[in-house]
Amino acid sequence: MIVVKDDLLILRETLQRFVDSRLRPLVAEYEANQRFPIDVTREMGQLGCFGAGFPESVGGAGLGKLGQTLVIEELSHASGGIAATTLVQFLSIYPLYLHGTTEQQSMYLKPAILGERMAAIAVTEPNHGSNVAGIETVAVPDGSGYRIKGQKMFITNSPFADFMVVAAKTPGSDPHHAITLFVVDRNSPGVIIGGHLKKLGWWTSETAPVYFDNCWVPAAQVIGEAGAGFYYIMEDFNYERLLLSASSIGLAQEALAVAKAYATSRSQFGVIIAEFQAVRHKLAQMAVRLEAGRQLLAHAATVADEADDFSELASMAKYFCGEMVNQVAYDAIQILGGAGYLQDHPLERIYRDARIMTIGGGTSEVQLNIIAKRMGL
Repeated sequence: MIVVKDDLLILRETLQRFVDSRLRPLVAEYEANQRFPIDVTREMGQLGCFGAGFPESVGGAGLGKLGQTLVIEELSHASGGIAATTLVQFLSIYPLYLHGTTEQQSMYLKPAILGERMAAIAVTEPNHGSNVAGIETVAVPDGSGYRIKGQKMFITNSPFADFMVVAAKTPGSDPHHAITLFVVDRNSPGVIIGGHLKKLGWWTSETAPVYFDNCWVPAAQVIGEAGAGFYYIMEDFNYERLLLSASSIGLAQEALAVAKAYATSRSQFGVIIAEFQAVRHKLAQMAVRLEAGRQLLAHAATVADEADDFSELASMAKYFCGEMVNQVAYDAIQILGGAGYLQDHPLERIYRDARIMTIGGGTSEVQLNIIAKRMGL
């Protein structure tokens, strides 16, 4: 796939204007209320936030995985939670693009790309996070459809999603060939959205458990082949690792900018603190870590646009960038001292938002296991 550099530059500049003019002014209010600014979704859709990575044939911008990572990076400058909502919207409909029917794409994919319908993906359960093959939610054949029963946990976007992509076990002895994906409307009988979960970070990303109480869905709501859901989820997870890496880049860049601005304006003992070697070196190390993560992600996303198998690079980017943003955010607060520890300071939010990056989308330990396995260890 060939992505024109000028198109990426235009997208970045457009998003930067949107972030500065529309999102930054909203963040404090919505962070305080721990809610996502749902009123901006159509505007985000028009800008390509939900569809930069999809081809033009389904309403996207045709900028591939590299373009979609750019979207998440830029949105993360305003808020990690808003970026998380966006990446979940994209990942929820990605299986519909790859494996959905024409009818499913018309009803769900295209409106979601435009921000007219919001989506969630329900995979994680109380007892199963990284172990997708172990999920316990079941979908039992019933007449011309299936009856879904089970509980999902930590489902981002579920409080306001119009529909969800749901992973459930269908008949089959091999757990890797017994998971099926369904697209389920929010108002389907038996779909129950639990209470809003209060998180350490990502306050502008709404998360809740979801319960399926014998929810009946027609067979037409199966995405792709029955029993192939595990492999569809793995496709999604590889892409998710790229997008979370991009969010780490955006958060780290924002943290570095805040720390640099502070260090070059703050005086102690009659000296601008950026002149102290300890502070200068810390800022330099932050810049090196950030640039290393940026280059690794750019390489991984470029390969992902050209090859089917990019899982090792995706895990490398996810591991490195997740660890990197936590170190950069930590160092930034150290430079600011007490000022960065206050809740009304943007750096405090960045620090909280960064913590999930070594957990969500597969922990750092899981990424290292994947990398080691690909090394033949």
